[in-house]
Amino acid sequence: FTFAPRAVFQFDAALYDQSRAGPLASDFRRGSLGDAEEADRARDLGDGTNFRRARIGFAGKAFRDWEYSFLYDFGGSGNEEPGRIVAGWVEYAGFKPFRLRVGAVAPSMANMDDATSANSTLFLERASVSEVVRSIASGDGRMGAVVYANGERWFVSGAVTGNTVGVQTFDEQLAFLGR
Repeated sequence: FTFAPRAVFQFDAALYDQSRAGPLASDFRRGSLGDAEEADRARDLGDGTNFRRARIGFAGKAFRDWEYSFLYDFGGSGNEEPGRIVAGWVEYAGFKPFRLRVGAVAPSMANMDDATSANSTLFLERASVSEVVRSIASGDGRMGAVVYANGERWFVSGAVTGNTVGVQTFDEQLAFLGR
């Protein structure tokens, strides 16, 4: 049996050195010309701090063939949800080379950018194309089931996913993914 606590913190801070506002008639940095209200809002570039990711959880192994993971994210800009489950799954690996994972999963189906952990990305965010693909049927915290199999030089997987945990929609989402 193993148990490993997990934590990831990525912190952003911004301080902007801005020039004073110029005349509304000629200062193009301030929004629409002649609109004083928009010009006042456009002046503030939003100094501040933010936890981009504040993830706390655990992972481990039980009875040799069972693995588990739970990860909760408290980060974000504050405009999204107050927190969310990133991962909460149980995996059975007793049918080598196959593994079955069920729960709140993040199937890595889209591309290499999606398969790379947020802890190891070169840039602060993934490419926009990757995020669009992830939002359709994969990405963090999707309810679903995934079957993986791999050898030394091959990998295959298939998944059935639903909505992201905690997200209420008009209708339940259902997707089938394969790689």
